[in-house]
Amino acid sequence: MEKRRTKSRTTRTPQQSLDDLPTELMHRIQSLLSEQESARTCVLSKSWHHAWSTIPTLRFPHFIGSSRETKNNELVYKTIQRYHENDVPIETLAFEYFVTDPGYAKSCFRHVLSSKTRSCLKELSLKGCNFTGSMFTFADDLLFSGEKLQTIQLNCYRIINPGINPVIKCASLRVLVLKEVNISEDVFHSLLSTCSLLEEVRLDLCEGLKTIKVKNLNCLRQLRVTSYEEDGLLEIDNVPSLGSFYYQRRCVVRKSHLPFKTTDSTTASSLGRSVTGLHLEGMIIDSTFFDMIESKFPFLESLELRSKGRASKRYVITSPLKRLTLYMKHGLMGLQVYAPNLLSFEYKGKTLPTLLFQANAPKEIKLRLNLRNPVGTSFFIWLREVLNLSSKFDIHIEFSHDDGTPFSSNGSVDVDDLRKRVLFPVTNVQLLSLDYFIDLGDVFREHTRAFDAFFSIFHPTRVKLYGFYSKSLCKLTVRGMMENNMTDLKDVLIKKPS
Repeated sequence: MEKRRTKSRTTRTPQQSLDDLPTELMHRIQSLLSEQESARTCVLSKSWHHAWSTIPTLRFPHFIGSSRETKNNELVYKTIQRYHENDVPIETLAFEYFVTDPGYAKSCFRHVLSSKTRSCLKELSLKGCNFTGSMFTFADDLLFSGEKLQTIQLNCYRIINPGINPVIKCASLRVLVLKEVNISEDVFHSLLSTCSLLEEVRLDLCEGLKTIKVKNLNCLRQLRVTSYEEDGLLEIDNVPSLGSFYYQRRCVVRKSHLPFKTTDSTTASSLGRSVTGLHLEGMIIDSTFFDMIESKFPFLESLELRSKGRASKRYVITSPLKRLTLYMKHGLMGLQVYAPNLLSFEYKGKTLPTLLFQANAPKEIKLRLNLRNPVGTSFFIWLREVLNLSSKFDIHIEFSHDDGTPFSSNGSVDVDDLRKRVLFPVTNVQLLSLDYFIDLGDVFREHTRAFDAFFSIFHPTRVKLYGFYSKSLCKLTVRGMMENNMTDLKDVLIKKPS
């Protein structure tokens, strides 16, 4: 009789399963954790302890450029020295620093960003402040010298300069982020001309850059510029892959001024062929502005405009847009949109404009209204008409006027009359958010009329209430929902301000 052979099965413990993970996976997990959480993984096993001690990602908070406080600095020095002695590569280095002693700080940076550190470095992130009255300048060959560098992020507040004539040896650079960095135009343009593989460039309130020339970057996909310069100029040429373009001007502009040079036909055509996402903020928006958008960016899919000016005219937008966002601080009188592919529309302002979609209406509309003045019956009738434009709405309304009542002072809103004029409430509002910035005090019963008016024209699926709400108001609000037979209501959130 032949005996059946059976294979012996060995039971693996959780400890063995943890040890069998590849070191690269352990490094990946630890890099996604905070410094403290990453250090705690050392107790799991010897393999995890070894992975933590050789992780190629180093983050050091509170790196202090002062000879009086050296405790944290010594930890940084010893860690980097251990990596160098054991030939462990440092691929990501990030730290925060505070310069109080310029001479000592320079020696610290020279020690940390040595040539051996930069030989394997792929990502460098520095965030710091200069607390001295004098200019602090990085050594020329520290920041932009690394053959393997792919990402550089500098957030340098209070007159910190990357050098007058820095040595630029980072031809592999893909991402460049400069925030509040004092950098000359010559250095910046030399950096762009050297790093031809750049895919993303972000400039946020950088001093010294009045004219920004972004040219001959075939791989550039994202460009984001935030500037204080009222007369600044952005020249873009030969960027065939640019898909996302963000420009914000943080200054008072008294005249319409385009943020980029359009007299060059090459520049215009280069942008028009590639840009699908455009965000413009801080400029005067008028009819010529929309004409420019239509002519220079004919293939836009996403457009976001933010303006603090007064738009007293009715504007027309014609474009194959899929997403349109308008933030008008002082409101918009009227808007006519011809966009057959439009999927979503978002509007934020003080008044509700007249909206007209000549082609297919967007599937989703978001309205964010900051009501500085009490509203009357006409507001609710107008809102009810707008709700016929789409199958899905999100509505957020902020009441921030001084008298504390959402209605006109003469009490012109008659809820009973409103219900007679509105044949039936619609059910296409997914979310209604009401936000009060004022203390309701003893007038909460008056505010329940606002809810009755809203619920008379639509029945939302979810309701969020923010502000100074009393328990009595909450009870009356819920009771009003029940009286209006809001059977589709799924969620109510009532939250007081922190």
